[in-house]
Amino acid sequence: MVYKIEGEYHSLDFPVNDLEYNYNNKIGTLDFETYGENGIGNQEVYAGGFATKNKTHLFYINKDENNENVVKKNY
Repeated sequence: MVYKIEGEYHSLDFPVNDLEYNYNNKIGTLDFETYGENGIGNQEVYAGGFATKNKTHLFYINKDENNENVVKKNY
């Protein structure tokens, strides 16, 4: 029985030709921080955040909230 498998993968660099480069400022980022028993298994969200060009927001789970509500919040 396998309990935990870890491995590394190194991808090749993605080539970008200067002639193909188009600047796109309509890009954002989203991140959720999670925890689980011993760091493995089912994960629960306790914090998150997002950022765009004009807005940044960080959030943390409240003591009366479950992790699913944190993910579903509208900002």
